[in-house]
Amino acid sequence: MSGNSMLREVHVRDAVGLVLAHDLTQILPGTFKGRLFKKGHIIREQDIEQLLNIGKEHIYILSLEDGYMHEDEAAIRMAEAIRGEHLSLTEPHEGKVSLISDIHGLVKVNREFVDAANAMEHVVVSTLLNHSVVKPKGVVVGTRVIPLVVKEQTVCQIEQLALQLNKIAESGAGVIAVKPFVPMKVGLITTGGEV
Repeated sequence: MSGNSMLREVHVRDAVGLVLAHDLTQILPGTFKGRLFKKGHIIREQDIEQLLNIGKEHIYILSLEDGYMHEDEAAIRMAEAIRGEHLSLTEPHEGKVSLISDIHGLVKVNREFVDAANAMEHVVVSTLLNHSVVKPKGVVVGTRVIPLVVKEQTVCQIEQLALQLNKIAESGAGVIAVKPFVPMKVGLITTGGEV
């Protein structure tokens, strides 16, 4: 374990909201053998029964030191910082949060932000290309940090960068947004006798 976290053993009934420190395998003889929970999973109330069913009364959880955060929380905060108009967050999945479009529109990406964010250690921000067309529920952005645990300072840098570039742009629309298509009126003039 790195210096930013430590292991401790807790009873599963006291583990709700805590971070699992290792993979847990389930074996059903003759039918199934596989991962029941992945390292980094945040224990929920509904997980307790499954843990007890595989004989796990005590599990090892990850205790984070001050100044560090779990990958899910980091991805949520980064996505919130990036989110512009007409975008919604998905739930975190294995440390990744996506921003999906609420509308059929045109993607607007601040390339300077994306390049600067991806130059930071442990940070990944992947987007559609600027001026791409996106439909409702289409994924526009994915955010994640690579380690299971990351310095909160790293996330703060992303938040500050997004805020700073948004102020420079003076649009208030966010560093990545979806712009609605503007309906246009079209007129047709016919001349001559072709009609």
